Amino acid sequence: MKKLLSFLLTVTFIVTVVFANIGYFDLFVKSPKTDPPGNGSAISRVVSAYTPQVYPDTQFEVSWASWSEELNPKRCESNGDPVVNIEYDVKNDMALGAYGYWGNNDYQRNIRIWRTDERGVFCALVEQEGDFRSHEGALSPQMGVALDGDEEGTFHGGYRVLVFGELLDEPGWPQQGSVSEVDYGCSFETAECPGSEGWVSKYFGEPYGAVTEWWGWVYEGWDGGEWIFTTNGSVGDIN
Repeated sequence: MKKLLSFLLTVTFIVTVVFANIGYFDLFVKSPKTDPPGNGSAISRVVSAYTPQVYPDTQFEVSWASWSEELNPKRCESNGDPVVNIEYDVKNDMALGAYGYWGNNDYQRNIRIWRTDERGVFCALVEQEGDFRSHEGALSPQMGVALDGDEEGTFHGGYRVLVFGELLDEPGWPQQGSVSEVDYGCSFETAECPGSEGWVSKYFGEPYGAVTEWWGWVYEGWDGGEWIFTTNGSVGDIN
């Protein structure tokens, strides 16, 4: 029963947590008429391409130890300096777990994109670091325990992704330096984030697509509790 529960939790994370934290729907090939971001076909492509794995805590800790290696620029620096190297602040994003939205995230995001040796293929590293605060009455991300609303702390992590497409001649954001703060304006009442903006469409023209090679984040509560989730699974909780 425990193994089955862990398996189901992992699948839930892939369909929900990854999409929310990565902005996954902005990574797939899009056509305004046939494949709008966020449709069911995009979901099925992700789930069918992923084999859930749940590891014992000791193995999972080893997996998380690879964080610095997985997000190391050497993974992408095969073709000179990054063509994009920006950072910006994100406010009022929502933290998502196996039982739904459970808190808000404010963080700084750094995006670096390199050309690869293959034409039309780019490698991107996205790193995020910031603070979180829970929402009173929401359920904790791993175990589904009711939160008091005073759980706060820090989190960091990111992902590495291959983007397939061509750079825009006139990108929507600067290619170097700082970008203006983005306020997602997420609402627990409506579960919507009207101010969210995907970064891929700022730099790549349609059609474009992507393959995420690795992702992972760790949340650390100031008064206790640690929640880690990566490509391989999740462990811990916020309490």
